Amino acid sequence: MSRKLLSFIFVFLVLFLWSIQAYNVYKTLSNPKEVLKIINDENGDIIAVYVKGNSIDPIWEIASYNSRNSTLKVTTLSALKFPYPHIRVVSKTVTTPYNYSRVSTNYQQIIAWPKKIPALLFNGRWYTLEDFPVNNPEFNKIQEYNSIYAFYSKNDLWIGEVEIKASADASFGEFSPGKAIVPLLSNEGKATNFFYISDVNLGDFLVLPDLPKSYNPTVWRLEEQSGNVSRFTLLYPDGTKIEELQVGRTPYPCKFRLDGNLTNQMPKVIEYIRKFNAIHAGIGLFRPCNNSELMWVLVVDSNSGGVVTGGGITPQGVTWG
Repeated sequence: MSRKLLSFIFVFLVLFLWSIQAYNVYKTLSNPKEVLKIINDENGDIIAVYVKGNSIDPIWEIASYNSRNSTLKVTTLSALKFPYPHIRVVSKTVTTPYNYSRVSTNYQQIIAWPKKIPALLFNGRWYTLEDFPVNNPEFNKIQEYNSIYAFYSKNDLWIGEVEIKASADASFGEFSPGKAIVPLLSNEGKATNFFYISDVNLGDFLVLPDLPKSYNPTVWRLEEQSGNVSRFTLLYPDGTKIEELQVGRTPYPCKFRLDGNLTNQMPKVIEYIRKFNAIHAGIGLFRPCNNSELMWVLVVDSNSGGVVTGGGITPQGVTWG
């Protein structure tokens, strides 16, 4: 048998085996039952499933909540072609004060994936591009808030830290109290005007992806302080509310109300998420005690780099910087 023939047979066998393995990977990622076998998280309740990518190479993101140790975990399954076809499994875990048990899903709901991409399962229901809910909350005009945050994720189940570098003003540190926002040092040891921002979303809850790419926030977090107790409320696009009480936390010092006039200005602030083509973004609203004006701060993670900016909100309009 000639060398050329042997080489041909070898290459043919390699390509044949590679194709078989690639097909097996495709079959696995196209079948929710097989995906769940890989996850096999016995200690956590699945609370959200996100399928993205395309019909040939679907990518699964599965969020689970472990009530025993109060942790959130997002596990991502994706196909890798080289050096040989296989499924890559990556997990990320953070601790959370929020109890997600009430939005846990079950096996039958997961395997009822509608075979559409993208698709999101949350609180017992699958959502697709055609019917993704858009919920801009109606704020209580009487209720006083210590802070309001709106968070946005373009294409993933977002938990934990997103580290960015962005030109910033030190005063914007109020966006992330107690977290690291420090100036980077140049080679000469002098501080530059760039800041290292970590833990943009405070790292302790789940932000859903924006299926229709509408750039609307996919979770809101409201803080109300009474004495030394803070009540935090998470508002999701489908109307789901998850509440948590924290004792002894230092709140923003001055409360504010979002009456009709101020609420009308909110879309103008949210529009900055679209302007910067955000991958992840957070908007914080608060009122310094020495200022009657409501302040807003925006932190954006995008393909073109990070952005940290802010301004004020009055019934007359939105100010920048």
